[in-house]
Amino acid sequence: MSTTEKPPHRNQEPEPVRPWFARLFRRPTIAERSRAVLIAADPVEAFVSGMRQAEELNAAREEAARWKAYADEYDREWDHAQYENAQLLAWLAALHPASAVLAPSHTPEGSQDLYIVAGGWQLSWPVAAAHADLFKHVTVVDVTDPRAQWDGHGTEQRGERIRGHVRLLALESIADAVVTPVMTPQEPEVVAYRDPLRPGTLLCHQHGKNWWGLEPLTAEDLPDGGLCTHEMPIKDEQCGRDVLTPPELLSA
Repeated sequence: MSTTEKPPHRNQEPEPVRPWFARLFRRPTIAERSRAVLIAADPVEAFVSGMRQAEELNAAREEAARWKAYADEYDREWDHAQYENAQLLAWLAALHPASAVLAPSHTPEGSQDLYIVAGGWQLSWPVAAAHADLFKHVTVVDVTDPRAQWDGHGTEQRGERIRGHVRLLALESIADAVVTPVMTPQEPEVVAYRDPLRPGTLLCHQHGKNWWGLEPLTAEDLPDGGLCTHEMPIKDEQCGRDVLTPPELLSA
């Protein structure tokens, strides 16, 4: 009996190539060949180029991390806005207990649909399953219930109905309200100014209103009044005006 191995048949599967063996005959890529040529020509330039590529890679990774942080922050803000919207819808349903119902959703946006009748018009919103706990006070009905039959209104038409209902409520509140004047307390009028850095200095409204750093005074601060001590450059004397005198009397 011969021990010589028989040659493989024509249709026999070839022996699989081992990974370590394949690496011995792997052709270098264009980038690898270019780098090898660069190293052989100028090793210093090749080192600098490698450092530059490493810095660019780190910068790209930092930029990607920064944008990921922005995306995560956007997701958090979106979730917060959705929860805030669900809270407002739950409050709106509590204001309309006679018509507010929940029914299984017809769209993948939420697990249930909220239906409300306001101002004679139907309003509906999807309610996500994550916010179902906010609507425990709302009656749950089947899709066959007459109160859960969608009338075909869209987002734009729903907005028009809401604005019309708001205008109606505003007109009713104006008609029922008793108009009473509201007296807004007025701030005391400034009659003079005092210089904190110059004790004894008192300036009337005319000579002190445009100066920075002066302390404004009202008539309550000067129950006995006072005379303006502003130096008149032409007459070489003080103003001497009573600071409690109204400006309209002085101009007259």
